[in-house]
Amino acid sequence: MSKPIIYLAFANDRDNPLESLEKEEREIRDVLEPREKQNHFEVEWDSFATREVITNKLTDSDVSRDLIIFHYS
Repeated sequence: MSKPIIYLAFANDRDNPLESLEKEEREIRDVLEPREKQNHFEVEWDSFATREVITNKLTDSDVSRDLIIFHYS
């Protein structure tokens, strides 16, 4: 049985990242990582998401089948 998946996508820029997005990602990681380590769910992180990457991830059958939360920032 596969675990539920939480997919978090941040449209940040590798060359000029926004401090607010980096802070948001760190805070979410702090909350989710302990639960992920306890195998409650799997988290898919994308710190520098593009439209193409997000589309591919959301249409991937393994992800879409078990996706419970999609967060975009």
